[in-house]
Amino acid sequence: MVKKTSLSLGDEPGDAGKFRQINANEQFAPQVSSKGELPDPEVFVRNFTHRAVEVMTGSRDISQIARWVTEDVYNSMKEQVSGRQRQKSLLPPKVQSQATRTFRLSNVRFSEPREGIIEACVLVTGGNRVRAAALRLEGLDRRWRASSFTLL
Repeated sequence: MVKKTSLSLGDEPGDAGKFRQINANEQFAPQVSSKGELPDPEVFVRNFTHRAVEVMTGSRDISQIARWVTEDVYNSMKEQVSGRQRQKSLLPPKVQSQATRTFRLSNVRFSEPREGIIEACVLVTGGNRVRAAALRLEGLDRRWRASSFTLL
């Protein structure tokens, strides 16, 4: 009678008694990246903030920034954009078709509370109004992803 043994990945044939359970999250979940593996955060902060403000003002479709945000941020922004679109639909057609305002980004400030995490604040100036955009970036799979975004 032949004794059957099963091996897991990484085991040597002589180590049949030692089994290691493999967690799928270790292999397939987003992998945390260190700062050395990530691109310059200032470039990402400026580009992402610019595009996110365009999404919030209705100049850009939200699906265009989906790859740079976590699912929670995407859903939150989508909800806010939908609410603004509903409000705008109640306005007269002449007001609805007005061109969107231009804006300028300035004064980018960073902090790094932990390796691979960046928190940033950017001033957004448009028309007679100055607003702040606050975001948190996490290094996942060797790229930055926004895990929090707020336009104050």
